[in-house]
Amino acid sequence: MTKPFDLEKALSGHPVICRDGTKVIKWCHFPIPDYVHGAIMALLIGEDRVNLFFGNGKFHFPGEHAKDLFLEVKTVKRWARMIMNNGAPEVWELNFHSKESAEFQPGHTFLPAYEYEVEE
Repeated sequence: MTKPFDLEKALSGHPVICRDGTKVIKWCHFPIPDYVHGAIMALLIGEDRVNLFFGNGKFHFPGEHAKDLFLEVKTVKRWARMIMNNGAPEVWELNFHSKESAEFQPGHTFLPAYEYEVEE
């Protein structure tokens, strides 16, 4: 999961990733007046050369590109407790840390838990 590139968040330590999911190993920002927001040089996993980006995260290539930079969003799995309400499944409670805990409560019967992801 990704979010649009934000230079300030990236500079504060938020993980950076490419549009295609390639991991960014190391990157540096250079405040160059002739570039939009400066320039970025980045080393990507699996490559042996440095890539050039504009300061807004766009790869130094026209249009959308697989190497455009994004902020990586870490997610965790959660489960929702489901019940039947008037013949239709309905979310009863959210944010269980395991499937088992969402499906079990002494004296009650629940539908199979619904799995979803949230930002860490």
